Amino acid sequence: MLLASTSPRRRELLASLGVEFEVFSPPDRELSEEGDHALGPEELAAHNVGTKTETAAEIYPEHAIIAADTIVILQGQAIGKPRDLNHAKQTLHRLSGQTHTVLTALCLRKPKAAIKTELVRTQVTFLDLGQAQIEQYVQTVNVLDKAGAYGYQDHGDWVVKEVVGSESNVIGLPMETLSVWLKAEGYF
Repeated sequence: MLLASTSPRRRELLASLGVEFEVFSPPDRELSEEGDHALGPEELAAHNVGTKTETAAEIYPEHAIIAADTIVILQGQAIGKPRDLNHAKQTLHRLSGQTHTVLTALCLRKPKAAIKTELVRTQVTFLDLGQAQIEQYVQTVNVLDKAGAYGYQDHGDWVVKEVVGSESNVIGLPMETLSVWLKAEGYF
């Protein structure tokens, strides 16, 4: 089985199930991070996970493949990974005191079988953040590799007030859905 993701958080979550897998680092292909084009957030996430899955399947057609793409959505707009620290601070300021959606497009592709896909949504409410809190967070956490400029697993209690839905989805891999799929397929 391949995990088509370089995310250390996704690797840790998948490893927690005890299944054997290898990590596939897809070659650079254009994945859209922001919703500033014709695709809505759901279509954007589905497009991105499809691209990851297809890329892995082209190279490893006989492997089962797990892929995921996570997007933060605030007021209907997709928020991707920040470009730099200033952009991260602006993003955290926008999320402050607001409820947003974490959307993950999840895909399981097995050779010669139907592809399973699902969109998993979790509602996340942020604390009201002051400038000093934002500064401390971006100086402590590597925010540049995270959609929405925050990591729930990295001092999430500094920024998150409440999570309604899958906490593992907020980290990037909705384990409740994935574990049901993998169990049904006999992986554990």
